Amino acid sequence: MRHLKLAAMILLSIAVFNSCLLPYPDDSELYADVATVTSHDADQDFSKFNTYSISDTVYFIGSDSTLDPIQAQYSTQIVGAIVSNMNSRGYTRVEKARILT
Repeated sequence: MRHLKLAAMILLSIAVFNSCLLPYPDDSELYADVATVTSHDADQDFSKFNTYSISDTVYFIGSDSTLDPIQAQYSTQIVGAIVSNMNSRGYTRVEKARILT
């Protein structure tokens, strides 16, 4: 009888503990509040430029500074929003090699 009570207490403790855990968010929830980090030169006059270049891949920077590409569907959405905003402000997207030459 004592073993039965102990087993019941353990099972009850496990059930209570598991009920307090939040479900792990899926990728769409993780990428809902993405922060974009870029470099900015405060001394640069950006009005001199009319072109820009952007990678098609967006990376997640881990706590150990590793870069992991995010899922393509989310990367496409993020890059698409940036491209749309840049184009609406009169900039033209070009390939990276064209900017460097």
